[in-house]
Amino acid sequence: MQAKYDFFISYNKADIQWAEWIAWQLEKAKFTTILQAWDFRPGSNFVLDMQKAAENARRTVMVLSPSYLKSFYTHPEWAAAFARDPTGEKGLLVPVRVRECELKGVLAQIVYVDLVGLDEEAARDGLLKGIEIGRVKPVSAPGFPGFGTHPAGEQPQFPGTLPPITADLQRSKWTRTKQQSLATWIFGSLLFAFLLGVFIFSPEMLPEFKHRLLAILSALLAALFGYFLTGEINLEISKESPFGQLAVKAAGGVALFALVLWWWSSPLAPVQKQIELPKEPYEQVLAGSVYNQSGDPIEDVKVSIPKYGKTVSTNSLGRFEMKVEADHQLTVELMAQKDGFKTHEQYATLGNNSISFTLKETK
Repeated sequence: MQAKYDFFISYNKADIQWAEWIAWQLEKAKFTTILQAWDFRPGSNFVLDMQKAAENARRTVMVLSPSYLKSFYTHPEWAAAFARDPTGEKGLLVPVRVRECELKGVLAQIVYVDLVGLDEEAARDGLLKGIEIGRVKPVSAPGFPGFGTHPAGEQPQFPGTLPPITADLQRSKWTRTKQQSLATWIFGSLLFAFLLGVFIFSPEMLPEFKHRLLAILSALLAALFGYFLTGEINLEISKESPFGQLAVKAAGGVALFALVLWWWSSPLAPVQKQIELPKEPYEQVLAGSVYNQSGDPIEDVKVSIPKYGKTVSTNSLGRFEMKVEADHQLTVELMAQKDGFKTHEQYATLGNNSISFTLKETK
């Protein structure tokens, strides 16, 4: 039977992005593919579609990953191609590894196309070369592997010229270094401007909470400056460890954070912490009038502040006045009692001389 498609893409749903990318690259290279995500439409029979895909495709691409190897449904897809070419001479089965995975059994004996860790351009080249059948001989002669030599007839490379890949890496590294340097100068300038403003505009003393806030803000700016400054001078624990430079940069930031916090708590700080001494109690007056429901003043009403144990009686005009010692204005509970009337409770602020309330008669 004449094959309708060049490649059937066999994959697990966890790798659908890889499968679509592979199919796209193959079709861009003028091959035909069949792919579940593109060709199996709603309402069709999945099992029959899969059987037709395997029968109508000349070769099968396996998108290898841990998910693919664990799935039971992918085994029949590649097994059909393997049965038609058990020795691999025809290249009907093309394993393409897209994620780290351990191949066992029959699959471990089949050479695969490895795309793990490659950038897109290298992965594309590796895929297209991997599907080629037969020898893959380069079109130009390989360079002599001896040290310090170059192909005959070719001008020696200028020592200041870097190979394209090395040049790209150097440019990328230079760009990152420039960005880090810029960030270092920005945070350094912010820290300098902030501390200069503190020295010029801040009072000699601040309340404790403002002093703490100022100290923490200064320490955070200093920590960011220390983080970028440590990266600027390229200190690192180990070049082989990806976390070496990060650890040193973090340590530089933490060290400056702790140093600035210590400085703010010392006598050398530009602003000192203002310690609030307890205030001395002073005499405050609470006064007012008591009326009945008719609006007439009531005499001999017992008005008290339970918190301070103070009690006074209203005069013939219904007025009362009591004095309380407190270190600041307080809101206190006020209670008024008289036989024949309901007890009245309300809150009043010390220092208020115009309190007025009405007592209701009991029925």
